[in-house]
Amino acid sequence: MVVRSTDSRMEKTLVLALILLGLWLAVGLAQGQPKAERPNTNVVILSQEKMTFRRISPRQYGTNAADFFLLESEVTNEMYQRYLKSMGKTKGDHELAEAERKRMNSRDDKWLLSTSPVYDLSNPSLLWTNNSPPPGLSNHPVALITIEDTKSFCQWLSQRYPVEGFFRLPTVQEWLIAAYGDKRNYPWGDEWSFDIPCVSISPDKQRSAPERVKTQAKDRTPEGIYDLWGNVAEYVLDPKDFPNETRWMGPSFKSYPLEGEKELFPFKPRNDWWGYAHSSELRSEDTGFRVLLEPNGHATD
Repeated sequence: MVVRSTDSRMEKTLVLALILLGLWLAVGLAQGQPKAERPNTNVVILSQEKMTFRRISPRQYGTNAADFFLLESEVTNEMYQRYLKSMGKTKGDHELAEAERKRMNSRDDKWLLSTSPVYDLSNPSLLWTNNSPPPGLSNHPVALITIEDTKSFCQWLSQRYPVEGFFRLPTVQEWLIAAYGDKRNYPWGDEWSFDIPCVSISPDKQRSAPERVKTQAKDRTPEGIYDLWGNVAEYVLDPKDFPNETRWMGPSFKSYPLEGEKELFPFKPRNDWWGYAHSSELRSEDTGFRVLLEPNGHATD
């Protein structure tokens, strides 16, 4: 009986020690994780990442879906560089620079079909060097990345801020709700003007680069989301129709209206279809992304 009592006390002591160790580790991990700021119920700020998320309420627009928070701007070069440094990764623009060099030196572009990355690049000055964005472009939207790169960025945020919820790309439907609400023609309202979004006017007046994010104050949605139209197109999730491919929404700085198609000029209001590619390796100078936060209580795999 004495031996049994001693064993019982030892087991209880061991269990208690394990519990205390678990609590100590949990507290240590929590202290090492950055925390979000919530100045009000409609805003989540990740100060260390310089990211501000704003609440979108689908029910306000007649859609029975949970609220979510959307990054108010496209992910910038600075934000993306912080992620790369944290993870010890490189952006890989040297591959594109080499492909562009070969293209410029070659009279035969057939080699592009098999030996180069799947990319769209007409302005090499947008390429990063030494894992840094071009001078003066830190607050411009990041581009020339794959949709898988964007998912890795979101996973990194989820690991850094587990208390906040699940970070991911928006779905097509979520992007449409954020852009048009229930009846807006454009993200900012119903009236079109070339002075509002960062897009091109015509093929002969096509822009060669995006602008600094949040430059166009007039293009904000009622919730305060910038650049859903213009600057760069944005990757979205479309698991039903394009599970292993790439889809994006919104016009980019290179997009221009087709004057010969009056029903589409200057741009089709409430456009719900922009583009896709039969590849998950696409990298384009005018396609980037923004992040959605699914707050805890609604997170999914």
